[in-house]
Amino acid sequence: LRKLEAFFCALITTMAAAFMYMYITVEPDQVAILKGIFIPWCQNCTTDAIQMGVGTVGAVIMPHNIYLHSALVLSRQIDRAQKPKVKEANMYYTIES
Repeated sequence: LRKLEAFFCALITTMAAAFMYMYITVEPDQVAILKGIFIPWCQNCTTDAIQMGVGTVGAVIMPHNIYLHSALVLSRQIDRAQKPKVKEANMYYTIES
């Protein structure tokens, strides 16, 4: 199972590196990005288009989080009597999710 985690970690790292390369290469307007983060908007979008976008994001993220991470959590042996061990495990589960 740890090999599977390492594989997914490698895929996510590759994705992040590719994203950073494209971000640096394109040089987007930083002010517009910050404005879009805090005040999201979509020019010429209808309610249906926004609902489809939100639905697509939900359909991609939720199954991944529910199935993959729940399997990882169930596979770990934790001594639940020791509160520091449980706290540490929860920290790693949060990072994974």
